[in-house]
Amino acid sequence: MNYIYSEKDQHDFFVQDDVHFSHVLTPLFASFQLPNQEEGTRIAFDLMKMPIERFVCRLYRGRFYQFNSPYAGDLDIRAKEHERVLMQRMPVIMEYYQDKVDTILLPFYRKLQDKVHGYLKADEALSLLKEMHQFYTTAWAIHFDVILPRLDVGFILEDLYQRLTDRPGKEVYDLLVGVMSKTLETDRAFWELANELRQFPALVEIIANVNLDDIDGMLQKDPDGQYFVHQMKSLLDVYGYRTSYSHEFIYETWRENPKYAWELIRSYLQRNYHFNAEFDALVRRRQEALNKLLEQIPDSPLRQEFLQMYQIALQCWGLDEDHHFYIDTMLPAVYRPVLLNIARTLVSLGVIDQPTDIHFLYYEEICEALQNPQNLMNKVQREKEAYHLYQNEQPVPHLGPEPSATEVEDLLADRLFGLPKFLKENTSTCIKGYAASQGVHTGTVRIVKNQDEFGKLNHGDILVCKTTTPPWTVLFSVAGAIVTDAGGILSHAGTVAREYRIPAVLGTKIATSTLRDGDVVTVNGTEGTITLES
Repeated sequence: MNYIYSEKDQHDFFVQDDVHFSHVLTPLFASFQLPNQEEGTRIAFDLMKMPIERFVCRLYRGRFYQFNSPYAGDLDIRAKEHERVLMQRMPVIMEYYQDKVDTILLPFYRKLQDKVHGYLKADEALSLLKEMHQFYTTAWAIHFDVILPRLDVGFILEDLYQRLTDRPGKEVYDLLVGVMSKTLETDRAFWELANELRQFPALVEIIANVNLDDIDGMLQKDPDGQYFVHQMKSLLDVYGYRTSYSHEFIYETWRENPKYAWELIRSYLQRNYHFNAEFDALVRRRQEALNKLLEQIPDSPLRQEFLQMYQIALQCWGLDEDHHFYIDTMLPAVYRPVLLNIARTLVSLGVIDQPTDIHFLYYEEICEALQNPQNLMNKVQREKEAYHLYQNEQPVPHLGPEPSATEVEDLLADRLFGLPKFLKENTSTCIKGYAASQGVHTGTVRIVKNQDEFGKLNHGDILVCKTTTPPWTVLFSVAGAIVTDAGGILSHAGTVAREYRIPAVLGTKIATSTLRDGDVVTVNGTEGTITLES
């Protein structure tokens, strides 16, 4: 299990990825994610001719750490190769991505749906498990093969904007809002269902007052309610691959438990919110901002180059959320019920006591147990104890000696992950972070850890969390502002906050450990500050 941090890794600099993996990982998920993300990056980086060989991924005390292994060849030659590949990919990036979804990802997901039920013999379970493990590499190679060109488009656009205006290049991301994505499409679909429900006051009353776990049952007693239960199931069959943390197998999805979706419907019913009107207004504001910019810069080859790159960016900007939908979120969600079916085989062999115990075994241990069954409950118990211990620990931000980073690495880390560069600017009453979405809002702090706590947030409250993933967008139309520990302006929280036009200050590193529920703060998403008012 080379993906577990050991003495041989101590000479390299590993950084905790608290943007995508802010939580403790179970052994089962870690043994799928880490080795296959590493191999997936090797494949994708070679295809894109990146100046990095691969991401080296390690598990340390339940947390995900990453080291960027540098390319060993001539970097000047590699840079030219990367530019050539990028220029070929950019004009067809959307077609390239959709082909991967239609011909590789979705066919395999459909295949796995046939393996959710029915007893698997030990050899069948082993063969299926190995196939699933291998496909994880395929999926993560697609992930980086698709998302890296989209990031490059943003960086190129930043450079062109700065050269045209002499203003900070990151301002250009305010011109990339009002772009439909699978995340926004999901939110719109649930909003439309809530809108339809408004025509049935008796059903609205049920949803407003009945315990979330009982809504399905109560609606089934009413003929009209049965229709909406069916509509909800249809929505969840398409959009229900959501959990608190996208990167895990242990958490139940919305498809398994619709209470989270009904909570979203309840939230929409309690507010005067119109998704389509808000989105259309955002598109108009984007176009007005672009027109204003173009009035200020004279016609030139550089201006034309900017406009060409801007059109490419608009076309592919939704890819950040789309790849989350089909890979980061759907991949583990589709795997979860199949793994639990394999677990039932392990139970029948006396390896574990109950299916959920499988989460506390590593892939390699499961393969061995399917070939040579033996009771592993002592191992499961030790891993459970370690898992709960790690959950209560404050993770170390990095491991190994800190090197001097290159400018390119700094830009990528800054925009996506958020560097801890604001800590020295903090005071007893003001926290600093990345100014990710403009605007100012004063409200009450609500620290939210997972989807079971989504109900804590009231309209206008300040959502404070470690990071966000697509399932958290249900809160973006409720929150008055967003504050996170992790992430830069191109992280999920920053991209979606701009779409919802709410102030966001990200990458503070300390917000969840410094602020408290009930604090009143002013979030300035233009300046990147959170000021304690009381």
